[in-house]
Amino acid sequence: MYKEKNYNIWYKLSMLFLIVAVLIHITGYFTNILYIAAWILWMPVIALAVITVFDIKNTDKRERAIIFSKESMKSITFLILIIAFIYVIFNLIYGLTLLNSVWDIRAADGVYYAVDENNNMTEIGYNDYVKYSLASFRMLSGHMLVFIAAPLWYYGEKKKLSKN
Repeated sequence: MYKEKNYNIWYKLSMLFLIVAVLIHITGYFTNILYIAAWILWMPVIALAVITVFDIKNTDKRERAIIFSKESMKSITFLILIIAFIYVIFNLIYGLTLLNSVWDIRAADGVYYAVDENNNMTEIGYNDYVKYSLASFRMLSGHMLVFIAAPLWYYGEKKKLSKN
C-alpha cells in the first residue's frame, strides 16, 4: 500500500512538473519573461531525476526487467518521453545553428549587441536580439522536458507494477 501510494505521488508530481515545464517552454516562443522560472524549475527537476536514478538502482532485477520491457514501451507515457526526446534534439540543433557564432547577447542604452567567443561585440537589431534571446531561453527550458518525461514514464510503470 505504501509503495503504491508513493509511486502514485511521484507520478503525479512528474505530471505536474511536465505541465509546468511545457507551459514555460511554450512561452519561450513569444517572450522570455519566465526565464527565471525556468532556472528555478531546474532545481526540483534535477532532484526528481536523482531520486528516480536511485529508485531504479534500488529496484530488483526482475522488476526492472518488467519496467524496461517492450511491453511497457507501448504506454502513453513512453510516447510522451519519445516525443519529448525528439523535440529536444530538434530544439538543440535549431538553437545551436541559430546561435552558432553568438555566445551572449547584451543591451546597453537601447543598442543591442551579439558577443562572439572572442568577446567581440557586434551591434545587432532588436529583432535579432529577440530571436537570439528566445532561442537561448528555449534551449534552457527544452532539455527539462526529457528530464521530467523519463521519471513520468518510470513512475507510471512502477505504479502499474505495485498494483499487481
